[in-house]
Amino acid sequence: MKQKLLALFSICICITAKAQQAQKIKIEVQEVTEKMSQGYNTCLKVFIPGADKKEVERAMLKYMKNFDSKGDSKKDEYFYDNAMIKQFGISTVDVYSVATQQKEGVMLEVYFDLGGRYLNSKNDSANYVIAERMIHDFAKEQTKQAFQNQLADVQRILNSKLGEQSDMEKENDALQKKIRECQSTIKSAEENIVTNENNQVNKKKEIEEHQKLMETLKATEAGVE
Repeated sequence: MKQKLLALFSICICITAKAQQAQKIKIEVQEVTEKMSQGYNTCLKVFIPGADKKEVERAMLKYMKNFDSKGDSKKDEYFYDNAMIKQFGISTVDVYSVATQQKEGVMLEVYFDLGGRYLNSKNDSANYVIAERMIHDFAKEQTKQAFQNQLADVQRILNSKLGEQSDMEKENDALQKKIRECQSTIKSAEENIVTNENNQVNKKKEIEEHQKLMETLKATEAGVE
């Protein structure tokens, strides 16, 4: 997952730098000599942008079932015994694959053991073209799958952020409503204060009148002979 996120981050930077230009990816298969479990041998090498090693290995296991061959892993190398690749026109082929995780994707090496020698463009031009197309199409499909996975990851993040935005908007609405309610309460209290103060003025007048009445009554009582 960490490698996928790093790959996604790198690709996103590239896309952002190119603004809205469509990113064009060309899958290229190279014929090289690399070291593997059986020594240095010729292989078809291809880079799969944005891919994850484990996912590529699982996809290769599934792909090779099309040729009636089950993979056997040893460290980072997979061995596919007696693969029936009918286009080659021979009985069986032993296939080796090595996937290496890199910063922006996966480097895949595929070796075709024809029985004592390994497939190469010089001695097996026709079968090499077939194998090259096989590896190209596999890498192309895995590249598309990698971007689909990344799109799904970005969509999940986007959905999460949209949810967070929605929650913040709802919270803002609730706070605004609370402010309006408080403002209404304050306005009502202010009006009640004015009414209360007016009532106090009137009540004081009533008290003063009753106090005067009491004084009058007291005076009258005192003057009775």
